[in-house]
Formats: sequence, structure tokens, C-alpha cells
Amino acid sequence: MRFYLDNGFLDIPSVAAFADKHNVNFILIIGKRQVGKTYGVLKYELDNDKRFCLMRRTSKELGLVSKGVNSPFEAIDGYENKVSFSGSADDTTMVMRLTDVDGEEQKEHDIGLGVALNTIASIRGFNGKPYTDLVYDECIPESHVYKIPHEDEAFLNAYVTINGNREFKGLPPLRCWLLANSNRLDCAILKALKLTDVVEKMSKSGEEFRLLKERGIMIFLPDSKVITEKHKKTALFKAIG
Repeated sequence: MRFYLDNGFLDIPSVAAFADKHNVNFILIIGKRQVGKTYGVLKYELDNDKRFCLMRRTSKELGLVSKGVNSPFEAIDGYENKVSFSGSADDTTMVMRLTDVDGEEQKEHDIGLGVALNTIASIRGFNGKPYTDLVYDECIPESHVYKIPHEDEAFLNAYVTINGNREFKGLPPLRCWLLANSNRLDCAILKALKLTDVVEKMSKSGEEFRLLKERGIMIFLPDSKVITEKHKKTALFKAIG
């Protein structure tokens, strides 16, 4: 499997193809900032016409990224001003996309849903069947960030809420992309999936990839040498040495 594109960023289509081949339902990517985690996964979702849920930890975080230029979709090549959020982010917000009709008229339709982990429990009668993927961005908070009580249970419950009974009906399970910067290992998401020890061993040994085939889990700890070299030339790196 190809880990990186020639420019050093993550090759998410290759990751997704590998996951399809090996029936992987949970893809955990913990890596340095600016290696193409969020950008790559969201572009993959859009390029492949997926219907997805984009989840952030809190409604405050969701509210921030759902407003105008703060939207992660505005940074994706080819989708500027074509994908946006619609509605209040207090509980949920729709992800809307403009498409051309007959080469002239543009029509807006919903392709996804923005949700927050700390408020999804308040949603009743939710039908998650239309959504094939859950993209949980910034799933590992920095050490100083607000902690959600019983956050590990909240995540598992959120997955069950969106996944619903689709597997009982012979449908593929909800695929979950878990994206985070390498902030800390003592976190709820690793605890929930019982991956703390695995990720710790990988981190200590410099292992970038592991497939837990029987559990349907892939773990990436990307260390792109190309991106690392680019970071060395940035103003902050020069400032702190």
C-alpha cells in the first residue's frame, strides 16, 4: 500500500482501497499537523460522492468550523464555494453541495451532516442509514482542552446511533475515520477502542502502520520525511530551533 503522495501528503485513496480490500471499518490516523489528514479524507469523501457525518468533539468546535472561511471544505482544491454548512450548529448542521445542472443552473443538495460528540446524545429518532462514513476530526484533544465526562462511552454510543441496524439488514457497517494530531496517548478514543497499548508500542518502535485484521482496524502514525523537511523551513521552526 502506498502511504504518501509524491508531495509528502497522505495518499488517502490508497488507504481507502486497502481498507475496502481488508474489510476495515475503523481507520485511525494520528500524525503531525499538516500531513493531509482532514484535507485528504474530506477530499476523498467528496471525490467519491460519499454521504458522511463530520464530527467534532464539542458543539463550539463544530460551530467554528461551520462558519464561512473557517470551513475545512474551503481549503479543498476544486470545492471552494461549492460545499458549505447550512443551519445552526447547536446540535447538527447539514453539509450542502452545489452541482451544475445542464451546464448552467446550479442546484444545492445535502451530502452530509455535521455533528458534535457532546450533543449527539440529545438527538432522538435519528436515521443514520444514508451515511456511509463517519469522519471524526480532532478526536484526540490537546491536554489543556475541556474534557467530556465519560467521553469513551459517548463515542461508542455516537457510533451506534449513526450505524443503527444497518448490519442486521446485510448492509456494510459505518466506516469511521479517526483523525488526530499526535497530542497524547491517555485519551478517550484510544481507551474506547482498547488501542492505548498498541499505539504506545507503535510510537516507541517507530512503526507507522498496523492492520488489526480480525478487529477491522487500521492504525497509521504517519511520519512523512518530505513534510518534516518542509516544516524545518517554516518561521516557527526557525524561531524555536
